[in-house]
Amino acid sequence: MTPHTWSQEKKADDPDWTSGLSQKFYVRSRNEDLFARLEMTFLPSNKKTSKIRIKSYVNPNGSRNLEYDKAKDITKSFVYQ
Repeated sequence: MTPHTWSQEKKADDPDWTSGLSQKFYVRSRNEDLFARLEMTFLPSNKKTSKIRIKSYVNPNGSRNLEYDKAKDITKSFVYQ
């Protein structure tokens, strides 16, 4: 499997500049039994640091279907209140 790279660069004076950047990545495991989508959001905090927020969706049954099913939501037990 060939690794893939992704990069994005924006200059401060770019008219399309935004304070954050979001990108979706679709990945699969080596033996193709897991498919996933990663939603990464990059948020610059200041000139020296940034934050990265990652949401992941994984289908462990071998299907490429990553459509969200509310009936199978398990995240409610992990939400901090």
